[in-house]
Amino acid sequence: MIAASEDLSTHPSTIGKPIKGLSAKLMLNNQPVHTVGELYIKCTWSTLGNNQWVATGDLPYRDAAGYYYLKGRADDMIISGGENIYPFELEKILSDHPHIANNIVISVQDLGFEQRLETFIVLQANATQTAAAIHDWLKTHVARYQMPKKSS
Repeated sequence: MIAASEDLSTHPSTIGKPIKGLSAKLMLNNQPVHTVGELYIKCTWSTLGNNQWVATGDLPYRDAAGYYYLKGRADDMIISGGENIYPFELEKILSDHPHIANNIVISVQDLGFEQRLETFIVLQANATQTAAAIHDWLKTHVARYQMPKKSS
């Protein structure tokens, strides 16, 4: 995949489109999907040969224009209260907050939900946001099951 500067100007969060010679498809439970699925690629320069699909572990979706957008990695998914959650999605949303310089999201064990998300946030220089204020902002940007158990 490659996203040229003109692609990023119109689709800022894309990872791009397949380069010439690369075939790509999204699969879920061994079936092709048009929603988020694991990215499989095939190309002539693959060490597995031209006719072998290779699972990348990446979980993107493709829009109508053919651009791919990364949602997470298959091995990063957690299950919380029966919902599949990708920490990468929450990290990306938190990075849009105007007072957050950096963040990381991890999973922690939770008796009631199996696993929950916990965030660690670094604020921009001179920013004075409280954890409660960020939590309130986040409630308007994510589903309830994506809300972190704790933010530090």
